[in-house]
Amino acid sequence: MAPSPRSVAARSGPFERLARDRTHGAYPLARTALVALGRATSKVERVDPRVLRRWASAVRRAQPALGTVVGIAEGLEELARAGPGRRTPGQMRGWIAARRRRLAREEREVLRRARRAFPPGAAVVTLSASSLVARLLGGFRAERRPSRVIVLASRPGGEGVSLARTLQRRQVPTRLIPDREGPRAVRGTTVLLVGADTIYADGSLLHKVGTRRMAEAAFRANVPVVSLSGSSKFLRRRPPRRLPGGGWFDLTPPRWVSAYWTERGALRPDQVGARLGGLSPDRRRTR
Repeated sequence: MAPSPRSVAARSGPFERLARDRTHGAYPLARTALVALGRATSKVERVDPRVLRRWASAVRRAQPALGTVVGIAEGLEELARAGPGRRTPGQMRGWIAARRRRLAREEREVLRRARRAFPPGAAVVTLSASSLVARLLGGFRAERRPSRVIVLASRPGGEGVSLARTLQRRQVPTRLIPDREGPRAVRGTTVLLVGADTIYADGSLLHKVGTRRMAEAAFRANVPVVSLSGSSKFLRRRPPRRLPGGGWFDLTPPRWVSAYWTERGALRPDQVGARLGGLSPDRRRTR
């Protein structure tokens, strides 16, 4: 789930669409960011560190809550630090194409592993409209399809409404409920299955507002909380003191998350820091 539009600077030029999108999730918006970078690249003859830093700033401001998008900004910053030399537009297009291929491989592998791990006939509760969750739940054959899926409406954006319709079109038994009924509805289900916008080095999960309340309810009801989360969503830092996203997101502590299903297999929250190789040196002051 994407946040409200960011600063005026982020909404200008080729990154306007990225900043204004409140509907799509982490992977679609990462692709939007790469398309915007391609457009920006086509307008310059040479790409120097100053240009790279400007693009990185615009990308980060446009969607500061999405690990996939922030990761692209960090990649641009790494290019800027690599040296004072300039890159041709052709070299930048190659870099962009490589990032797109990496994201596509990551999505495919997360789904492949999740399909193998998913319990046949599970009763699922979810919220928001993760593209990975939609593809997973809607992609099973009849014999492995979930027995039922409960989808929260996910206000204020209401993304759960579109997810419920998508699953119903794919013949998945799905019920849409108001957000207030979510904590009670989680009882008796098999799993709370969500996407992820960012996973921090302490194992905490930044996702659509309402996730924290649902994760706590699931934890108290002894229902596993599983997040579909490719490695591009993991950031080598602790959560900031002030969450990004203008109130569209909340932070779920690692003690309420059972597992992250990644392209490399299941990962417990307490394993995240080791997998990332520790904290980024310039982020140690954040909480």
